[in-house]
Amino acid sequence: MFQQTLKAEVSRGAFWKLFTPRSRALLFLNSILIGVPIWFCVGILITFSPELAKELGVEGMVNPAYAVMCTYAGLTVGDFLSGALSQRFRTRKKIVRVFLWLTVLTTGVYLSGWVTSLNGFYLLCVALGLATGYWAVFVTMASEHFGTNLRATATTSVPNFVRGSTVLITLGYRYGQTWTTKTYAALAVGMVCLGLAFAALSRLHETWGRDLDFQED
Repeated sequence: MFQQTLKAEVSRGAFWKLFTPRSRALLFLNSILIGVPIWFCVGILITFSPELAKELGVEGMVNPAYAVMCTYAGLTVGDFLSGALSQRFRTRKKIVRVFLWLTVLTTGVYLSGWVTSLNGFYLLCVALGLATGYWAVFVTMASEHFGTNLRATATTSVPNFVRGSTVLITLGYRYGQTWTTKTYAALAVGMVCLGLAFAALSRLHETWGRDLDFQED
């Protein structure tokens, strides 16, 4: 009888509830936006690294598979580092902000054309991966923003929407090439992604140490 009453009062795992009311929908959207720069870097800067490197004057032919490997090596280290720093300094929001600024820095170096050697370019891919290695902390933040009856749904949905954003990012990059170079198209898309991520982060709460024993209405 108690279980039946509980089930009637609390809706669990209802995906549509992530979009109502408006405040929860904005919370869900902001949780997604802070992760979008990760897939901008992977989906644009690394996936299209051969054509971008050629335009940027990198000597030699970039192997995209090797660029991906270098990036994910950096991502692995970055995930461990961001998680450790989050626990050490007792904050998730500030650590994500630091890693977003690192992403700004490494993206700027990448698109500036300062690195022209092939080995230097691969090292830059490692650095780019390290800078975007806040995936675990960003997913944890998303999880901690929602009550127990929606937490699992939000935790699995947010990363999937971030991955899905690659479609829009790629379309923006391809459209940008119709009026400017590949480099400037990537720069424009990157500025939008990072700008939205910083704005979204400013609207999210600090969740480190938060009491997670609550439910959504």
